[in-house]
Amino acid sequence: MKIETIAVHAGAEVDSSTGAVAPPIHLSTTYEHGPASEEIHGYSYIR
Repeated sequence: MKIETIAVHAGAEVDSSTGAVAPPIHLSTTYEHGPASEEIHGYSYIR
């Protein structure tokens, strides 16, 4: 490995159960429903 690669990964601990050296990315989606669980159409910003 080049010195730059070693420097970027310095201090990272390997996950003992998965062997990962970086935290996983969890993708998710949120849906908004109106009264009586009716789906709301159009654009809506939800956090």
